[in-house]
Amino acid sequence: MTEHGMLFQGALARLLAMGAKTVTRRPAHGLMVDASGKPTINVGDLIWVRETWRISVIHGLECSLAYRAGGSPRVTVVSVKQAQGAVFRESATWRPSLHMPRWASRTVLRVTESRVEQLEPLADDEARAEGFSDSQAFTNTWDAIYRDSGFALSKRPAVVVLRFKPELLA
Repeated sequence: MTEHGMLFQGALARLLAMGAKTVTRRPAHGLMVDASGKPTINVGDLIWVRETWRISVIHGLECSLAYRAGGSPRVTVVSVKQAQGAVFRESATWRPSLHMPRWASRTVLRVTESRVEQLEPLADDEARAEGFSDSQAFTNTWDAIYRDSGFALSKRPAVVVLRFKPELLA
């Protein structure tokens, strides 16, 4: 089992935290696939969700974390080493998901299915599993994110499909 950090934006991060989003698709390139084209994230692996966040209160080694996507704040205890890090300070400024350390993540997902497929228009039930109201909403969002990178849905790009279930945080 391997852990992987993965970026999710706003509303999708909130749906993940609620357990309402159960699948994600990502272009099958870069770190998502190995040299043979197989997914680098496998069944049983854990994905920790990286989202926009901030530390709202610090008491010793205990801090309260807030998430821009909303939901309840999370209180966590950090190690002395983590507390000495540059990110451990109260701030009214939201921090980008790219800079979220593992200890600040509120959502961990266990991968139950991992495969590569050609992206085609989704059925509405599959779009809802992705966190969208229907297939058109998924298509619009996909193309807004990936069209300029050459992965428009109309090109039927290869994608890594990851299904998952939420894990409880310790």
